[in-house]
Amino acid sequence: MNRIPLRWALLGIFGAVTIAATAVVSGANYLLARQNALSGAAALIAEVNRSLDSQLRLLFEPQSLATLALSMAPSLSTVPPALDHPALGMLRAMLDAIPSTQSIYVGYENGDFLRVVQLAGTYSQNRTVLGAPDNAAVGIQLVVNSKAPASEMWRFLDDTGAIFGERTQPAAYDPRVRPWYRSATAANGFIVTSPYIIASTAEVGVTLAQPALGRSGVVGADMTLTAVSNYLADLKRSWTYPVALAVFDSEQQVVATSQPLPEGAGAQFVHVVDLHDAGITAAATKFGTTGQAFNRATLQTPAGAMMASVQPVPFEIGEARHFFAIVAPLDAFVVPLLRTAQQSILVGILIALLSVPFILVFATRLAGPMRALAEESERVRRLEIGSTLHIRSRIREVSDLAASTNLMRSTLAAFAKYVPRELVHGILDSGMAPMPGGGRRPVTLLFTDIEGFTTLSEQIEPEALMLKMSSYLERMVTEIFRHDGTVDKYVGDAIMAYWNAPRYRTNHAALGCRAALGCRALSNAMNQDWQAAGEAPLYTRFGLHTGDSIVGNVGSSTRLDFTVLGATVNLASRLEGLNKHYGTQILVSEAIRAEAGDNFVFRPVDVVLPKGSVNAVPIHELVGVRADSDEAAILPGAVLSPRQEASCAEWRRIYELFGRGEWAALIAEIGAYTRAHPNDKLAAVYLKRAWVSAFSPPDANRAQRFYSK
Repeated sequence: MNRIPLRWALLGIFGAVTIAATAVVSGANYLLARQNALSGAAALIAEVNRSLDSQLRLLFEPQSLATLALSMAPSLSTVPPALDHPALGMLRAMLDAIPSTQSIYVGYENGDFLRVVQLAGTYSQNRTVLGAPDNAAVGIQLVVNSKAPASEMWRFLDDTGAIFGERTQPAAYDPRVRPWYRSATAANGFIVTSPYIIASTAEVGVTLAQPALGRSGVVGADMTLTAVSNYLADLKRSWTYPVALAVFDSEQQVVATSQPLPEGAGAQFVHVVDLHDAGITAAATKFGTTGQAFNRATLQTPAGAMMASVQPVPFEIGEARHFFAIVAPLDAFVVPLLRTAQQSILVGILIALLSVPFILVFATRLAGPMRALAEESERVRRLEIGSTLHIRSRIREVSDLAASTNLMRSTLAAFAKYVPRELVHGILDSGMAPMPGGGRRPVTLLFTDIEGFTTLSEQIEPEALMLKMSSYLERMVTEIFRHDGTVDKYVGDAIMAYWNAPRYRTNHAALGCRAALGCRALSNAMNQDWQAAGEAPLYTRFGLHTGDSIVGNVGSSTRLDFTVLGATVNLASRLEGLNKHYGTQILVSEAIRAEAGDNFVFRPVDVVLPKGSVNAVPIHELVGVRADSDEAAILPGAVLSPRQEASCAEWRRIYELFGRGEWAALIAEIGAYTRAHPNDKLAAVYLKRAWVSAFSPPDANRAQRFYSK
């Protein structure tokens, strides 16, 4: 029997050819239209990028010039003890000329402070915060700290400049402790602060500040988050493009946005996700994942496809890096260009539908034998081996497949005589699966734990505790990931992480130290925020150790876990617990100190024999990083001051005296040290030991007597 090859049979299907041709034409039209749309969106993003770069500079330029001019004004060299000041007219004129500025002021080295603040229009909410009369347009504040008793005077003016009200109260404000004053003084030049809560108006904003030339003091101007956002919203309306704009820092904290701000956002820090803008959130998420700025990227969001760009702000805003995001919906460009492509698709669909009857007849003739082969294959898979399959077809491939199926059935029928069918079913159904096992390699282990968490959990509602712990763990784990760590598991409030697995890292001990210091800084910063908000802090302790461990898959045939096992894990966990005894926060083993290198600063703590260990282990406290090391650029918040490094050196001398048993000298040294560092619990521990040893000297087994934990 002559059999027709399958490819010739398929070529005979007119409908299939028609559908393919229609699909090619329609697809080409669609792709061309989409490419044009993408090009249009990319051109828009590039144009807005260029414009926004210059517009952001223009936003801060008036305040920069105003602070520079005021820094040179001779009339501001002193502040009189009354509210009548010769420079008030100039301050008010500058405030009126720069609507985006909330207030302009001068802080002096002696603590005096003179400020003019807007209270009308978009700043009318400041009346309530400042206790100003209704309809007050301008507030003038004078703080005199240089004369006792310190006083604060306010004068309120209406929009004509007439005095609307006055009051005097005890001074509760000192400009010298504010971030803008300290930053400008330290930089000795013009600065823009990081966003912070402005003291007098309780709004989030930034300060542009400039040291006063030729005298001691700082000139500043405040811009609120709302004002900067209004500026971006005006830019968006002026461009008449369908774009969304936002400025945020590396932690995705919003500085400004062209979108409507959430209710109450002006009085608190706003995260990108709080904007509820799918495009901006997607752009920030991509940036947070890669850590790299990008230009003209296509993103898929719940609101549809977007063209987005995230670029660094062209000037510094405080200490953190800031970025501006531009997002445009592709639909605004795609929809008009796709109408022609859609019309061609409709024509193609119509042609394809007319071909359905012809295709159906041919497919039915072809599908019968194929269906029979599929059913036979399923029976063979279940080892239901019956009679030979008889299929007659003029298509060569179908006939050959039927012969192969019969041969497979015969082969399995013979194989089944030697191997039980149940075992064959197991082999066929299970497939390839990972097997338990692992190998030895050096690994650095980190354990963290929260002090008093059990007590804290009993004092906080479960829902609030869950939210607080989620925020805590998110930031801690992100910091560990930032330093190439692998998080093994959470154990309640504790975290277990490790380095050098599954990816190899030659500097895994240093990476562990970086992560511990970074997590410590994050934990302490979160505690400050929580305490400021009246919430209980979460004091975190850390244990760090490095050594050989078994790394691999552990578990059963149904469930595996990639983890680390061995004495290294146990010792790292024990080190974390020892922090409670010594009053330290990060305890590391001698192996960590030796492997991490000289960039990190440690101070000796003890020689301990942890539970379950055979040999005593020297342990150290990880204090920070040296100012002149490469780690200083990676961990600027952990850089030690010269005084702190000197304190660590002093402690090492004390520790050496203890090791030599020079009790009298030791007591004198620790006494001087504790007076300089009264909150150092480790010093208190050794002072007690010194007194005990002085009256009852330890025997030769001193390591067991003093150091066994």
